[in-house]
Amino acid sequence: MFFNISNHQLLEWPKEQRGSALKLGNGAVREIPLSRVDTDTTTAEIIGSAKRISKMVPNGAIAMVVGEYSLVYSITKRLRARGIRVVVPCHERLSKFELQPDGSSVKTSVFVFEGWRDVE
Repeated sequence: MFFNISNHQLLEWPKEQRGSALKLGNGAVREIPLSRVDTDTTTAEIIGSAKRISKMVPNGAIAMVVGEYSLVYSITKRLRARGIRVVVPCHERLSKFELQPDGSSVKTSVFVFEGWRDVE
């Protein structure tokens, strides 16, 4: 089973990334949304969240963990200690800037999925 531990729902992913996650998870993907981490969140709260979330992932699973750095690190450390494979997506970012009539600019980014990178 593949676990999407992030705030990026599977439905938002590029088609190739969804297909690859399904293949890695033998047809099964489960989503665990991360809660918002405010600037006043304590380290103890981060650790508590990481413990709760990491317990939701069974041995033998593969997990993508993406989000706020301290929470991602804490979750990843716990999963790796149990021998669970942790991956992150690799994307090519194609960006375009458009100058607006009022002088502001709008940046549009397209993410092209290229594969997974293991986290050690």
